Amino acid sequence: MKNLLVGGEKVGIDSGMRELAQEIISSHEERTKMLGGVKEETKNIIEGTRNLIGNFTTLRKQESVQLRKELSQGVVDRRKEVKEMRQGTKEMRQGIKRDLKEAASAWQELVRTPQVKRAKAEVQHPPKVEKEEKKNFTSQ
Repeated sequence: MKNLLVGGEKVGIDSGMRELAQEIISSHEERTKMLGGVKEETKNIIEGTRNLIGNFTTLRKQESVQLRKELSQGVVDRRKEVKEMRQGTKEMRQGIKRDLKEAASAWQELVRTPQVKRAKAEVQHPPKVEKEEKKNFTSQ
């Protein structure tokens, strides 16, 4: 294995060295291609990640707008329901007041009625049952 340079040319390199040099060159070319592929893949991953983050941001903004709209509508609906409930309660209280006034009026009418009129009304009592009849009735 001589490495002599004669006139700018290498002389005496044996074929094993040539194969080794060729393998080194092809290995270098393969690594270069592989690195180019890795760089391209990395570029695609970064671009995809940026797109994904952009989509998340857009989606979050849209959902935020929708949620605020639904919440404000919910507040309007709840206020309307409460107003209706309060109105129903108010009407019910007014009905109770009317009933109480009517009952008070009827009571006052009863109080004003003289005792004489009330005494005239005869109360019907049930007929008295003799002790003997009671015994017969209970023994049956």
